[in-house]
Amino acid sequence: MTLNALADDTANAITVQMDRYLDRPTPFTKKAYLGGRGFKGKRANKRSFEAILIPGDIQAKYLKFQIEGGVRRPDQKAILVPTKLAPKNKYGNLTRGNRKRMVAGGGKFFSAGDREGKTPGIYKKVGNKIQPFAFYVDEARYEAIFPIDKIANGVVTNNLPRRFREALAKAVAGAR
Repeated sequence: MTLNALADDTANAITVQMDRYLDRPTPFTKKAYLGGRGFKGKRANKRSFEAILIPGDIQAKYLKFQIEGGVRRPDQKAILVPTKLAPKNKYGNLTRGNRKRMVAGGGKFFSAGDREGKTPGIYKKVGNKIQPFAFYVDEARYEAIFPIDKIANGVVTNNLPRRFREALAKAVAGAR
């Protein structure tokens, strides 16, 4: 009971700290470690004295770079990196619709690259000007910015005595 309570506390703390360390995390990102009934992962029981937080598969794929840093390579041909001119949602991301429209070349959007003497990317004709909206890159480098281990260690250190006392009191009260 103590381990599961600590895992719940840790999942909650990680979720709260996302706002501090990540730039406008989406609600989907914030649900990485929390499910409908507590933390996501493996619960401790009588046979296994370990509780393991396991983020959702999709969130784990991109949070890994925020937690560990490293180099992300594209799943397909290239990574699309928006410029400041690109239309983004309130979380700072390209919406799926805008990305599809830009890549498809709809409206005044078009792809240009080395043949046109431009950095490979998506451009838009605005009046007489051609403005870059997104660039294609072969890899993206990340620095570790989300100290999840530090957060978890702090939660466990601060909450272990209280959570143990609560679990012990509950066990003693329910003893036959």
